[in-house]
Order: sequence, then C-alpha cells, then structure tokens
Amino acid sequence: ARRGFTLVELMVVIIIVSILSALTLSGLGVARQRSKADVTRATIRKINEPIMDQYDSYASRTKGCTPTDLGNIRSIIVEEMPDKWGNVNANTAACATGPGRAYVKYKSAAATPTYEGAECLFMIVTRSGYAPGALEDFRPMEVGDVDGDGMKEFLDAWGNPVEFLRWAPGFSSPAPGNNGVEYSAIQIADATNAHDALDCGLVVSGTLVLSDTTAFQLYPLIYSAGPDKAGNTSAGSSGYGIYKGANPWPMTASALQTNICTRDPSTLIGAPDPADPTAYRDNITNHDFLRR
Repeated sequence: ARRGFTLVELMVVIIIVSILSALTLSGLGVARQRSKADVTRATIRKINEPIMDQYDSYASRTKGCTPTDLGNIRSIIVEEMPDKWGNVNANTAACATGPGRAYVKYKSAAATPTYEGAECLFMIVTRSGYAPGALEDFRPMEVGDVDGDGMKEFLDAWGNPVEFLRWAPGFSSPAPGNNGVEYSAIQIADATNAHDALDCGLVVSGTLVLSDTTAFQLYPLIYSAGPDKAGNTSAGSSGYGIYKGANPWPMTASALQTNICTRDPSTLIGAPDPADPTAYRDNITNHDFLRR
C-alpha cells in the first residue's frame, strides 16, 4: 500500500519553504536597494561634473583680493548658481551675467519652493551655458517633475528629486582636533587650514590676512535622500534630513563680502535637520566620492 505524507510532515515542509522564500526575498530586497544606490551615484556623478567645472572656474575669475572683490565674485556665483528661486532675478535688466538672464526666461511663474534646490540644479546644468550638451548624458528616467509645477528635476533611482545646496557650511567635517560626526568626506570646517579658495586674501608684512576669516572651503552639495525618503517627514528637510535655511542668500555684493559661513547662526545650512537629526545618514552625495 502507498504511504502518503502526514499532516505534520506537510506542515514542516511548508514552514521550511516559507523560511527559504523569506530569506530569498530579503536578499533580493537588499540587492535591489544596492542597485538603486549605484544607479543614483552614477546620476550624481554626471550632475557633479558640469557643476564642479563651473564652480572651479570662479577661482580664476577673481579680479583682486579685497573684501569688495570677494563680495563681487560671490554675488556672481549666487546669480549663476542659485539654489533657491529667491536668488533668480525678477527681470533680465537686474542681471549681471548671461546665465542670470537665461534663468529669468526659464523660470516659470508656477514655480514653488518644493524641491526648488533640485529644480535650480536642473536649470543650472541645462541653461547656464557651461555644459551645453550635458542633458544628452541623462536617460529619460533620470529627469522628471515630481511636484508638477512645470520645473524639471534630476531624479534618483527611487524617483525622488536630487537636491542641491551651493554653499552648505553645516555639512562640513569638524576642524582637525574637534570632536563630532564627519558629514563631508572633503569639506573641513577650518577657516585657517582649509580656507575658501575664492578668498585669496592680502599679504601684510609677510602675513596672509584673509578677507573673510569665517569662510572655510566649501564645495557644492548634490544629494539624494536615499532609500528612506518616504519615511522622513520633517518639514525643514523635506525628507532629506538636511537643514536648508529659512532665507535665501543675499544678492548684494556688500552682504556677501564676509561671514559666508554664518548666514544663519542658529543652524548652519547643510547641517543635519534638528527635527530629524539622523535622517541624513543614508543620503548619497557628491561629497562621498569627490576627492581633491
């Protein structure tokens, strides 16, 4: 006579198959997240190249070493590399540069503050004139309009806008010898040994006198929220875990002469969001792979 399986045996087999399936699905989930992270890094690398080429060009465009010279070049950077719609002039007559005039024509009246850093980033890459063919390097899935205001953004592999901060002093590593968490792999909060490259300073009696003693070296911050975007609900960071500041940088050269790293003394722009201080940890940024 044939002997069938007992109910206990069937239950054991089902349990074993369930455990193996769960382990397999878990492994696939991890692999999928790693793949998305790699795709996002590749996207950020493509964005980073024209942005850093443009940013590096300003160091060679300074016409002097006085505080006024420093403020003038910084005001040009604000106009040509805005990270808020408030830094885009209302009309072309107020612009001092070609990119600034192009941005006035590009900006839509429907533009909203939501993802404005990401939208400005897309505008800079595609409209500044520094990288005319840059958009050809991006696939359709890397470009979108998540908030539906007519202003496009670059997207990470999770479908979220890749954000941008032109000056993010709060994302800098602590100065050597200080305790604290290292946020940036390349940007150090040390105004003496890692100073702003735009501030060439003055040599007085053989001593370098900096125009802005608070301005340690800054690099543009291009960042994705990573896999946890949907879980971050802080209004200040919009899910990215990075404090963006309450006000845009000033447009006048005199206001940009000094204190570039103390614009918002309560919380430095680029610092982990006080309302969600650990959310930034899985972010993917250009600082992760950029080396000088």
